[in-house]
Amino acid sequence: MKRIAFILLAWLGTTACGGNGRQAAERRTSEGNGSSGARAMLASVHPVARSTYRPGDTVSIGYVLAPHASRPDSVVVLADGERLPGNDSMRRYVLAPDRISGRVAYRVEAFREGKKEVKVGEFTVLPRQKPVRYGYRVIRSYPHDRNAYTQGLFWHDGYLYEGTGREGKSVLRKTDPVTGNVLQEKKLDDRYFGEGIVLLDGKIYQLTWQHNRGFVYDADTFEQAGEFGYAGEGWGLATDGQRLYMSDGTEKIRVIFPDGFRQERTFGVYTDAGAVRYLNELEWIDGELWANVFMTDEIVRIDPKTGAVTGIVDLSGLLPAAERDADTDVLNGIAWDAEGRRLFVTGKNWSRVFEIALVKK
Repeated sequence: MKRIAFILLAWLGTTACGGNGRQAAERRTSEGNGSSGARAMLASVHPVARSTYRPGDTVSIGYVLAPHASRPDSVVVLADGERLPGNDSMRRYVLAPDRISGRVAYRVEAFREGKKEVKVGEFTVLPRQKPVRYGYRVIRSYPHDRNAYTQGLFWHDGYLYEGTGREGKSVLRKTDPVTGNVLQEKKLDDRYFGEGIVLLDGKIYQLTWQHNRGFVYDADTFEQAGEFGYAGEGWGLATDGQRLYMSDGTEKIRVIFPDGFRQERTFGVYTDAGAVRYLNELEWIDGELWANVFMTDEIVRIDPKTGAVTGIVDLSGLLPAAERDADTDVLNGIAWDAEGRRLFVTGKNWSRVFEIALVKK
């Protein structure tokens, strides 16, 4: 199951980062690719990895000469591919006030007597503002199929559409939100683990977890109208009415042209404290991208222009303990009724869908 695989991969990743993986990453950041056997010109570059800055800050990017090294004939410093002016050992890189959050790569190139030595580094830009924190108020709850391992959810014309997961049990379905009854359903081939779904221009797009394949359906008939491929894992989908937004279990969001599922760009999602990983089911609400954070009771509200998290919604305790059993899994599923201004949330194998309102903490 996805949850078991996720826990194992997370443990392996933590182990690797704590040992040789982290050492290798630090070496890649600090070592250059100069000619083997040649005396190094540069000892190090700075800022070092894990350094953080805020939009509007000025970053000093520079280098330290190796012991006994002669001064290079010239040094070029580039950040985000932009050449920084100056000829001393420290260059100023001014971050724009609306700077996108995430890692910034830089490069120092030293030249002497026709030889070139390169060292690379990176730092991270974090949002300046802390996210607003929200609790919730339950307005109403509705029945939900306990066997539905919810991976995607959206509202359209008075109905809830749901994509479910697990091999052999993955479906796309249309349900009556009041009764929970399934009105229409399309089953995926047993080999696929269904993931996020979204509606755009009369078509429903559906991801699969690890098969690098998604499907397109006619929204009225559920007949398959196409398919598409992508690298990596598929988790959540949302749309702003023109582009698709896709999560893959990391902190990254991919922005996709629906025609041919071509990637336009990516951006990372960050709070003022760091990256928000394991982004899962997505929903577009009033110009913001909302995302479940896998294995938590939280939803993050994301500025899609900068990747900054503007708000965190804590839904702890939403499903009563009396309605949980051995199969009840994590919070996952956000649907927005734009016309009625209603917000719906649920979880994997939950007994209910909740209509909620946010309350500032």
